[in-house]
Amino acid sequence: MGSAQGVANLDAEKQRVEQSFQELQALDYDVLYVRKSVLVEAAKKKEDTESDDAHVLSNFLIEKCPETDDIITHDHYLEFYEVIKAENEEESKKKLDLFQSLISSMWENRIKNVFCTIDINRDGHIVRSELKELVRNFGDVEGAAVTLEKHFDENKDGKITYQEWTSMFEKEKEDDIVAAAGAVRFLEQLVKSLWERRTVAVFNDVDKNKDKALVKSELIALVERSGLGNTESVAQAIIEYCDVNHDGEISIEEWTGMFLREIAEDPKIALDTLSFFEELVKDKAVKENAENSVESEV
Repeated sequence: MGSAQGVANLDAEKQRVEQSFQELQALDYDVLYVRKSVLVEAAKKKEDTESDDAHVLSNFLIEKCPETDDIITHDHYLEFYEVIKAENEEESKKKLDLFQSLISSMWENRIKNVFCTIDINRDGHIVRSELKELVRNFGDVEGAAVTLEKHFDENKDGKITYQEWTSMFEKEKEDDIVAAAGAVRFLEQLVKSLWERRTVAVFNDVDKNKDKALVKSELIALVERSGLGNTESVAQAIIEYCDVNHDGEISIEEWTGMFLREIAEDPKIALDTLSFFEELVKDKAVKENAENSVESEV
């Protein structure tokens, strides 16, 4: 009886290893292998007390790959399984739990990043106007937004909560993991376009002389309303951070590139930064409109 139970446990562990490989494959675009760099990045970003163990497991798989290849094949995964099953049941379960937790965090982070970027006003839910902004480049903007809303808005109240968002993706993963991953990647492409439109809009508002470059005087005029103090130093710090070619000004490519780097490293900080700049631009526009109104009355 004990032996039969042991075999059943090993079979269950093998299924879990197979499932984790399929999940990584689906997210990493390819049906044959997984890029080890993706796994490394996921382990680095896993923020919990077991992150060191996640690194150990990731490194085990990475060390099985040829040094010149950035891939983890199905055979590497099977070797991983053989090592795990040779250990005692408790240790084996712990490692598989941890490894699946790492992979789940990859899905969760990407789904969350998409949701947070679409939620432009950051009120915790997505409404049709935000979906229309997401699909602005579609031929039928209203139709595309309505389709997305119907798909995710489970209780049909006109608002997509984060719980509804994640719940729908979990259901899709269970039904067809490849299709679910494809949906994530498709939305990520839409979000990238949305992100670029927002950053370009801020750039164009700050670029008062419309010469396609931001200089210190334009940034000083922007950050004066931030209340940060020492506006010249703040403006200079922004230039130094964004100015990749060190020519003393920020091109539109450097500006958008900076935000894309930020969102790849820490989406929350990137969104906070973009929202901060958008509020400054909005406040500045309100002030200028008020001043123009006063002048016209005079």
